Amino acid sequence: MTTTRSLAPDSMTQDTIALLLPEAELEAIQQLPELWNDLTPQQQTQVASLTQQLHETLNQLVTVIEEAERQAQIKRNQGLITLLDSWATADEAEVTDQRETLEYLKRALAEDRP
Repeated sequence: MTTTRSLAPDSMTQDTIALLLPEAELEAIQQLPELWNDLTPQQQTQVASLTQQLHETLNQLVTVIEEAERQAQIKRNQGLITLLDSWATADEAEVTDQRETLEYLKRALAEDRP
């Protein structure tokens, strides 16, 4: 008895696959479970092999997309990272200036209160 295999990688939803594949190909893939028993053993073997290749290709695509998203997030975070690093490496003069500025702001705000 031959069983059908899932065509979608674990990390991808069917909606994601639908976005990646042209509609005609997606419809053909979706019909495979119904047609499986009508295929010859050679066709079943070929479909199983192609399904595995598709699975591996889609997983590679997901990996590339995830890495691109990770790199984009790193790029978005870089400004904050630079600012935090500058605070961590501030010299004594900068720290003194920052303290004086903070104290000035506190006094100015306190004076405006009723």
